[in-house]
Amino acid sequence: PNAELMMVTKCEAQCWIALYNLTCCAESRKQYGLNSFRKEQLLRLRKYLTNVMLDQLPILADLRRYLDELTLLNVPSNHAAASTSNNDGSGVVLLEQVSRLHDSIVGCHKKKWEDVALMQFETIFGKITDSQDEDLKMISDVYSADNGVADLMDVGHNHQ
Repeated sequence: PNAELMMVTKCEAQCWIALYNLTCCAESRKQYGLNSFRKEQLLRLRKYLTNVMLDQLPILADLRRYLDELTLLNVPSNHAAASTSNNDGSGVVLLEQVSRLHDSIVGCHKKKWEDVALMQFETIFGKITDSQDEDLKMISDVYSADNGVADLMDVGHNHQ
């Protein structure tokens, strides 16, 4: 019974992997503004990254190292981060640029959407059902919680 208490559930593993992606992937790290509050919250997780946890999810060794390095890192205070982002305009307001191509297509086919939908159904969607579509099955397997987490856990064990 004690061994089962230490086992990471799939739901927990998904949360840890999401946290790993947020902190250890370069693209996510660029978008995740780090301030003193967020640093404190992240450092609270360090105590849960035990050797037992790393045996089950070896990918988290990078997260533990990141948290160790984070203890030495000076980050802006919450107020300083907010005032910095207000001065340069970044991080305060997010705008989405509407592309000219999209506007052109919408304007060109304003009254023809039923014809376009019918043509797409006949040429693209009408030829194959979802159960026969191999690409759809592959995408479904990637996003399947049972297979996705298990595969990530297996990958981590293979790297050691």
